[in-house]
Amino acid sequence: MLPGVASADSWYGSDPTGDVVKTAHNTDPRPCGTDTETSLPDDTTHDITQLRVRHGPAKVVVTVMLRDLLAHGQVFALATLATNGRDYWLDALRLANGHVEFDIFPKPRHMPPPDECGNSDILIFGRPCRSLAGQWDADADLVQLAVSRTCLGSPDWVRASASVYTYRSREGGFLLLDDRWQPTAGSAYFTPRVYRP
Repeated sequence: MLPGVASADSWYGSDPTGDVVKTAHNTDPRPCGTDTETSLPDDTTHDITQLRVRHGPAKVVVTVMLRDLLAHGQVFALATLATNGRDYWLDALRLANGHVEFDIFPKPRHMPPPDECGNSDILIFGRPCRSLAGQWDADADLVQLAVSRTCLGSPDWVRASASVYTYRSREGGFLLLDDRWQPTAGSAYFTPRVYRP
């Protein structure tokens, strides 16, 4: 199915393998510092291979498939759901101790303008609901997020995007390892609209 075509009930799309990127940020020179990007074709635990969206009568399920999701280490998965109402961020945070936390936040309707370095800071208060369920399965190489339609305002359709990343602070900056699902056509890293059944 082409990424630009709307569908009913479910949709999936592949992502190229071997496209994980490491970004090394150095705080010098001030104020914005410098970024150095390196391709990591052998990184399998961040490497997204497929994104799936199912829009059922009761819930929306986003599944991120990976090349070889390791069972240890700190890794984060983020899915953004765009709807015909509000947009939402769905988080899966696997901490270094192996504990996984799942959370949902409404995306601000108006993002603040970026600063001189292109960054925006936001604070989010409150959650739309506590009905986000998740699965982090290293054996099946997937991260799955499921949320009730009522929590999302019972939308007519949803669109999804996803990324898997690790952020590590270091002296003088940080390291970011990440892969973002990219459609083969279209724009803004989103799937087509997936309509309710």
